[in-house]
Parts: sequence; structure tokens; C-alpha cells
Amino acid sequence: MYICNHTFDLITMRQLIIFLLMLCGNIFSAIAQDTLIEWQKNYIQVGEYDEHLSGIVETANGNFVFGSEDEGYIEITEFNGKGGKIREKGYGHYDHNWIGNFRRAGNHYVACGINSFYKYRKQYMYDSFTANVMWMDTAGKLIWSVNYADSGIYNANDILYTNDKQLLICGYSYGILKLDTMGKKIWYHSYPGKGIYQSGFTSITQAADSGYLFAGYRTDSSKGKTNIRVIRTDKNGNLKWDKSYGGSKDDEASCIINARDGGFIIAGYTKSKDGDVKGFKDSSDAWIFKINDTGKIVWQKTFGGSDFDFANDIVQAPDSTYLVAGSTSSNNGDIKSNHGWSDAWIFKIRDTTLLWSKTYGGSESDAAIKVLPTSDNGIIFTAHSNSSGNGDLKGDSTSGSEGSPWLVKLKGHMVTNIKEDIKTVIEATVNPNPIRNTLHLSISNISEPVKINIMNIQGKNIEEFNFSPADYYNIPVNGLIAGVYILQCTGKDFVITKKFVKE
Repeated sequence: MYICNHTFDLITMRQLIIFLLMLCGNIFSAIAQDTLIEWQKNYIQVGEYDEHLSGIVETANGNFVFGSEDEGYIEITEFNGKGGKIREKGYGHYDHNWIGNFRRAGNHYVACGINSFYKYRKQYMYDSFTANVMWMDTAGKLIWSVNYADSGIYNANDILYTNDKQLLICGYSYGILKLDTMGKKIWYHSYPGKGIYQSGFTSITQAADSGYLFAGYRTDSSKGKTNIRVIRTDKNGNLKWDKSYGGSKDDEASCIINARDGGFIIAGYTKSKDGDVKGFKDSSDAWIFKINDTGKIVWQKTFGGSDFDFANDIVQAPDSTYLVAGSTSSNNGDIKSNHGWSDAWIFKIRDTTLLWSKTYGGSESDAAIKVLPTSDNGIIFTAHSNSSGNGDLKGDSTSGSEGSPWLVKLKGHMVTNIKEDIKTVIEATVNPNPIRNTLHLSISNISEPVKINIMNIQGKNIEEFNFSPADYYNIPVNGLIAGVYILQCTGKDFVITKKFVKE
């Protein structure tokens, strides 16, 4: 366009100003969009049905492995640290499988879910589903896959690799199933409870005494509301207590984890504004609360805005905070922006204090499913997206009529602002790395006692040591399972973190 010695009329000038403002807005929007996202992948499937996601694991070499389901096939996919796909492997039969969760299990991976293959329905004379567990090596080779149609669990939602190196399964039923790593049943317990019409469990964690906690929901009548149900057992599955939480409307738990300072954290949603729920906002809120070992609520807090907000996952971060993954349709309250119908929602809390809240997505419905702090102090999360190449999404994510998996990596230093090395004050080295039995920590210029914590990559404290001032420390790690760990050394005026790999 040629502009020289011309007088623009008012309309033309207004159009130019609006165009320039829109251009600047797009530039600033792009800058804001790229500030936190390091890379993202629309894991496009070809099916026409809803595609489910489950857990995500970081490998010792910084790759990421996650589980999903498409058209009835269970798929395990591995990406490198830059988002490049390394391998993808499918398991199962067309239209007959659904994945509940995917986890690391020592030097293996394990997945749980549903198998609804016709021969099992016919064999057991009911038109329903049966729990399925798959055990595979870290290269994705399937070692065994077993269906548990007679287990009493018809939909396996979560699986835990226990301290005694066995497997524990929960799902949409009253029961809990324990297996060895060959898939053989060790025990099964049912917990029908009192006055319960229907119940199911969505998440498992293991307590310090090797007992277990299971969180989910309960309904007291065929037309009744749901409340959160948590049960506590000993290591053999014997019931210690059974408690309900919530108010007069629907409440449900999606995740339970060990708290950093003892007790347990439950994440889910609530539609109640009475009973155990304080500070309800509107519609539905993400609800996070802590209980002690006897099930008493220590603290609770609702998060969200005036629309529908949910918490799907919660994990410990290395800086003794918690990361939460969920979805939000709000655009006020704790939510600062919304891209469309609903967004994937990641927020960070220190107990009841909201530290930050971020939304990601496009013009349609998006939801974060699982979240994981990464070894570079960043965050990675799995999500489900119905948006198509707009907002934060690149490319078409709606090859299926009900959306596709979405993998998002956020830049480092999102989790913690603790510096990895403070070399102006001290210097520290860890060797060997990788390591098998004993970790050698060398620190210079130390004249005070130090506390050394070994945490897993989710920030959960595994071991704690207290030492007098010295230049050299020997730390036994032979009891750790293979994986990536964080060593945190704390003194009066400093904190050092180091990553190491246990072989």
C-alpha cells in the first residue's frame, strides 16, 4: 500500500487503528502463549470414538511414556525430551479395551483397564466388562495380559506397584484385588459398607505402615447423590476404617496421594456448599482436602470460579508443594483466562494457598488428565482435546468425533525456583551417576549440619538423612527401585538439588 501526502477519512483511520491493535494483540497473545509451553503434541488418532488417556512416566534418559486408548486398542507411546515420537505400540482387540491407568513398576510398566471382548461376556453370562492388567518391559514388549472376569472388579481404574513388589487394583466395584507380578491373584477383599447402594474406587496410595487407602465415591440410593468415599486397610487388605466426605450435593474423588508432611491429600470435585465443604463458589468446584491417618479432615479448600471446575490429578512437586491437573469452564475467581468451552487447567498450591493457576486449550472442550513434574524442573501433562488447531493447539486434534489425546510440556523452573547449584557459596558433586549401591556426595565449604532428602521425580520424600559437617557423605541407595531421583541437601543458608539415576 502506497501512503504519501494523502488525507485519510475518519473511517479509514479507524480501520487502520483497529487493524494495528489487533495485530499487536495477536503478537502479545503469541508471546504469552509461548512463554510457558516448551512443546506440545496433538497425538492424533484415526478413530471416531472418544479416546482415553492415563498415566505418564519419565524415563531415566529423559523420555516420556504414556498410555492411551483408541478404537478399543491400548496404546503405549514414547516421546523424547523434545517431543519427538520414538515408538508406539498397540495391544488388544478392536473396540474391546479401555485404559484406566499406566504406571512404572520397578523395571517394568503396568497398565490396567477394561476388556469387554465377547468371549468373556459369554463365558461369565453377563453383558458387562472385566478388569484387565497388562505387564510389559520398558521397550514395550508385552509379557502378560490377564483378564479377571471373576474378580468382582469390572472396570480397573487404578493400579499400584506396592512396597512388597506386588500389584494392587481398584475400580468401579466394592472390591480390591492384589496380584503378584506374574498376574496370579494373591487376595481379594470386598467392602460393601453400610447403607451403600453403589460404590467404586478411582485411586490408590500406600501408607507408611504398608497399609493402603482407596478413594472414590458412594451412592446411598438409586436416585441419591454421591459422596466421596475413602477406606483405609492394613497391608493384608483388612478394613481399618471407612469414611465419607462432602455435603448435600454430588462430590467425588479422582485421586489420593501421600501428603509431604504426613497424612493424605484427596483431589476431586464438589457441588456442595455445606457439610465438609467450606467456601463453595458455584456450579462445581475443584475440591482438595487433607486427612490424617484416622481419616479426620485437617484442611480443605475449593478452587475455581463461577462455572464447572474439576480436579483430575494431584502430585507432589520437589519444592514441597502440589501440582493439580483438571478442567475449567470458568473465567473468573481463581481462573484468569479461558480459551473456549472448557480448558485444561494446571494449578499449584501450598496446602490451601493458590500459588498460580494456568489454563491451556482452544475454542472447544479441553481437559488435563495427568500431570508430572519433570527432571528439568518443568511440567508435563496429558490432556484430552476437542479443539482443532487453535489457541494453544497446533494442528488438527479432532480426527475422532470426540477428540484426541494432547501432550503438553511446560518449560523448566515451573515447579520450583530452588537453584540446582549455588556455586558462589558451595560446590557439590554426586558420583557415580548412574549409580547402583552407594551415592557419594562431595560438598565444599560446609561448616554446619545438613539434611539430605532423596525424593522421587514427583517430589515424594523417599529417604531422609541428617549429617554433621563434612566434605564427603556416603548415602546408601541400594533399596531404591530403578529410576530418576532428586537429592536435596539443605543447610542453614542454602539448598542444593541434584538429579541422579538409580540403575
